[in-house]
Amino acid sequence: MAARLPLEIWSDILEWVTYVPGLMSVDVPDPFDSPTTLTPDHPWCLQKLRRSLWQRRMLVLVCRDWHTMAVPILYRCVLVRDPDSAEKLHRTLAASQERGDRPTRGSHARHLILALSERYVFSRTIRYLPKLEILTAPSLEIVSPDTCRTVTAPAPPPARAAQLPPEDSFVRALSDTCGASLRRIQIGQFPSTDDAHAFLRATPHLRTIISRDASLCLNNTLAVLPPVTFMTVHGSLAGGAAAHAPVPSARSVFLRDPGLYRSRDAWARFLATQGAHLARVHIDFAASDYAAFVSAPHGAVAVLERHCPRLAHLILHLARAPHGGAGFALRRVAALAPRLGIHFVEDGPAAAEAARACAPLVAGLLEIDARVPPRVVRFLNAEVAAALRAHMDGAEGVALTQAVLAGRFRLEDADGRYLGPSRPRVDG
Repeated sequence: MAARLPLEIWSDILEWVTYVPGLMSVDVPDPFDSPTTLTPDHPWCLQKLRRSLWQRRMLVLVCRDWHTMAVPILYRCVLVRDPDSAEKLHRTLAASQERGDRPTRGSHARHLILALSERYVFSRTIRYLPKLEILTAPSLEIVSPDTCRTVTAPAPPPARAAQLPPEDSFVRALSDTCGASLRRIQIGQFPSTDDAHAFLRATPHLRTIISRDASLCLNNTLAVLPPVTFMTVHGSLAGGAAAHAPVPSARSVFLRDPGLYRSRDAWARFLATQGAHLARVHIDFAASDYAAFVSAPHGAVAVLERHCPRLAHLILHLARAPHGGAGFALRRVAALAPRLGIHFVEDGPAAAEAARACAPLVAGLLEIDARVPPRVVRFLNAEVAAALRAHMDGAEGVALTQAVLAGRFRLEDADGRYLGPSRPRVDG
């Protein structure tokens, strides 16, 4: 009976078997809508991706019918880890076009992930990917108009460098070939502001920009942005013009760079025009001072209070638990948005670190004003959620348990499950 299933059903089954959450999404998943979503620049698990790509390669080898169905799935997401794999990909795509395949293998590609270990001319390969929608290259730096590499990568050995053919601009190849289809980019740096502007003008349907390139936050860049819905903002915009061009389509932003949190002007200039449109804000404190964020008289909390009246979701990404001074100061932070997410940016804090974070978290939670509407606080690390549950199960957890049961706020784990004591507490 299975053999009589239509090919479309088999194709759907193969898609489901190799599915990776968030891999083909052109938007940045919201941690409150998509369980286990962490930082905007890591929306999917690398281990799951590698397993999925291995499964796709195996499916192609089963039989002729499965090969026909699995090839489009195999090339839908392409991972390039080094120049050797880039060369193999180039030869495969070129051969497909020379054979006159209809459709060509490159035309199946929707998501390209570049993790190059050294400089490599990639523009000639980009020419074979006319329907690319997502470019993910979190560490990629376009070091010249025709060359790209990872930020920490060395230059290639002289022998390999001599073999690299002269090519046209990587940025131009990307714009000319798939500018109309690109919806999401995650990239390190453009060679110049002019190249960035040319790229943005050639990508009218771009929805998501995640980048370390501070020039994307300059006023003249914001003026040429396509109607993006998610963008990264850097502290360097503090040195820009007195006011920033609004991007009304942007409903979510990822605020990065230590300078951003110490400069009232940086926040005020951007959020004065953009804040009224924002519904979700991610803030990265991996290399910054959380205490300044919550305690400075004119710090970021004050700016968010003033300029973001529609903020619904606030997600804090922390390198470690704040200690001393203001601690988490959740009384002010929780009042900014009905839903607050707290995430420690390491892959998973050790049990000891989670336990150390527990005490200041509990203190911060108990500061939340009971007069505000019930808030949702979601902890995006399983170890921290487990530590809080263990705290509520212990003798010292009476105050937090009573606050949760009284409905002052709702605590959730990364999957959105209710976070409370493991069993009903019987006291006294």
